Amino acid sequence: MSNILVILSILLCGLTFPLTTPAGANPPPALKNKVIILDPGHGGFDPGAVSGDIREKDLNLALSRKIADRLKKEGATVYLTRDRDYNLAPVGLHGRAAHQADLSQRAALAREKSADIFVSIHMNSISLRYCRGAEVYHHYQSREGARLASCIQSELIQIPGMRQRTVKPGDYALLRLTAVPAVIVEAGFMTNPEELKQLTADRYQQALAESIVRGIKNYFHPG
Repeated sequence: MSNILVILSILLCGLTFPLTTPAGANPPPALKNKVIILDPGHGGFDPGAVSGDIREKDLNLALSRKIADRLKKEGATVYLTRDRDYNLAPVGLHGRAAHQADLSQRAALAREKSADIFVSIHMNSISLRYCRGAEVYHHYQSREGARLASCIQSELIQIPGMRQRTVKPGDYALLRLTAVPAVIVEAGFMTNPEELKQLTADRYQQALAESIVRGIKNYFHPG
């Protein structure tokens, strides 16, 4: 009889106290089940900013690929709006109509893939050659877009030597057309000769990619 009572006690303890995760078990990836659209800006007929033989569209794609690799390692499902040098405008369109159609197709991918966020990668350009540093834009009416932008900006300014710029609201078509929280990351100024050298360097691109991914992780896991 006493043996039966001992067995019943053990079974009851097992029901009363839930099993805990074994020590040393790996936690789930930080971005598991998150769907992210990564948009390398420009492409095809649209080179973006140009400095000598350096084209913005090429830098955008190189950086986006590095970001995508890191996001996937964090468990995210990542879709690039382009993975080569092309644009999304229908054949036969030109000029402004082609540009608008291209942006609309990029934004539509977020709906098609049921994305959680949309991140567009660009390089800045301005007539003032001393301007430098990364800055992130969000739609002025999107509270979640603003939060995503702030999370990414907060990480970008941690890069050694990075100019302390701030997030900026805007009404750009890509941000307006995208139904999910969306940002445009301007990774640096191609018109600043010193920063352009950094933007073309693999090591600096790696640092940018790591910072952007940390910002995205902070957005999904605040605090």
